[in-house]
Amino acid sequence: MGNQIPPAARLGVARAILEFIVIVFYFCIVLLITPIWLILVICQVNIGNPWRWLDAKWKMANGDYEGAARIYEEDAERISDKYDLSDEDEEDEELRKEFIEVAGEPDEETAPTQLLKLAQNGYFSEPEYDYYEDEDINGNTEWECTITIYEYSFDVTKKTRYKRDVKKMCAYEMYKEILKHPND
Repeated sequence: MGNQIPPAARLGVARAILEFIVIVFYFCIVLLITPIWLILVICQVNIGNPWRWLDAKWKMANGDYEGAARIYEEDAERISDKYDLSDEDEEDEELRKEFIEVAGEPDEETAPTQLLKLAQNGYFSEPEYDYYEDEDINGNTEWECTITIYEYSFDVTKKTRYKRDVKKMCAYEMYKEILKHPND
C-alpha cells in the first residue's frame, strides 16, 4: 500500500501535463504563427491556396496531366493578370482594336468564323485544324484538336468529347491568345 500514488497526486500530475500542453500551444500560436501572419498581412503577401499546388501534384501522380496543367495555367493567368506582365505598346493596342472591329470580341460559338474573317481580311493566313480521335479511360470517344496559324509562334490544343465543340474551343482560345499577342 505504501507504493501507490494517492489520487490527489495523480490529479495534480495530470493537471500539470495539461497546463504544459496548453502553454506550448499558446506559445506556438502567439509567439510563432501570429507574427508571421502579421508580417504577411502588413506586406500584403498573397501566398495563394497551397491546396491547389497539392491538388496539381496529386493529379500528376494519378496520371491526370491535363487537370494539373489546367491548374498551372489558371494560376499563371491569375498572376499575369494581377501583375500585368504583358508587354503592351501602342502598335499592339491598335492592331487589337482592328481585330475587334473586324471580327468582334472573342465568342466561343462563333470563334472559327471570327478567325476566318480576320484571315480573309489579310491579317494572317487561314487557321489549320488538326484532329485526332482517341478514347478516354471509360472507352468514350474523345476528340483532340490543334489549331495552327502560320504567322503565330503558338498553337492551341484542346480535347473534348465532340468534334464540333473542340474546334470552337480551339478557335476561341487561339483568338484570345492572338488578342494578347497580336504582333507575335
